[in-house]
Amino acid sequence: MIKRITAIAALVALLLGLAVAPASASASATMTFQQIYSSQSGKCITVHGGGSTNGTDIDIYTCLNNWNQRWYFAPYHLNGLTYYYIEGEESGKCVTVRGGSTSNQARLELWECLEQGNQIWYIGYGPNQTQYFTGYDSGKAITVYGGYTANNTPLEIYDYLGQTNQRWFW
Repeated sequence: MIKRITAIAALVALLLGLAVAPASASASATMTFQQIYSSQSGKCITVHGGGSTNGTDIDIYTCLNNWNQRWYFAPYHLNGLTYYYIEGEESGKCVTVRGGSTSNQARLELWECLEQGNQIWYIGYGPNQTQYFTGYDSGKAITVYGGYTANNTPLEIYDYLGQTNQRWFW
């Protein structure tokens, strides 16, 4: 009986133009992964060296559309606001502030998504259709270290100053 109801519901959804994924469909089939570009350099947020282990550095690198440069914004609702985890495509791990620090110049790393404040980001809107990310715990922005533009320049958190090394687009 349940199979018949499910089939009828799917048929009605199809006739109405709605997409219905079977219950067994993987979550990744509905997730959109994208590159995140630095407003300053045009380079992408990258898992350093293609690593996937906890503690791997997050930096910028020339955009190559590799798996270690594609990210998913997983929504997280808290206190009436929408925050996001920034989750890597291949690893399924999150952009994380190292050691849970809230200090300026704390580096970013890849870490298992644990629903901790050092992994939760608010997306704000800057000039010229750019966005910035501020951490839930720290209130500080994801920043390209020192405003440098070279490949492998690390990412850190820093007070949001509206600088181009703190603004992103995708």
